[in-house]
Amino acid sequence: VQAVGIDVGSQRLTLFNTHLESMFPANRLAQIDVMGRVVGTDCEGVCVVLGDLNAAPVGGAFDEGAMEKVHAVLATYRDAFAGQADGPGTWTFPANRPARRLDHVLYGPGLLPLHADVYHASGAVSDHLPLVVVLQASEGGR
Repeated sequence: VQAVGIDVGSQRLTLFNTHLESMFPANRLAQIDVMGRVVGTDCEGVCVVLGDLNAAPVGGAFDEGAMEKVHAVLATYRDAFAGQADGPGTWTFPANRPARRLDHVLYGPGLLPLHADVYHASGAVSDHLPLVVVLQASEGGR
């Protein structure tokens, strides 16, 4: 888990980036526990957890239960794509023929999503499509 803190005006924003195990589900579940501890310890101000979680949305295509654990470990965090049906418009992998969403942006208390989309770029430089998410500080913040 990588973390960076940024001061935005008078508010601190902490971003956590991660890339969880893809081949061994038991390792991925253990990494989710570590991610939860790191975020719980190092979160300053409002926080966002993002990256390739190698986990499909709960109830979505290829749901293996990993996102249920993510939501349990990060109970106060919400998926920036919540409210959008899991389907071709939200899938990120593989980039050349997306068939599932493995990439996520989870935002903590004090933030509200304004926009969430998958950027369908030509000439992709990754095997995943990038996400574009706009968040706004909510009233009262954290």
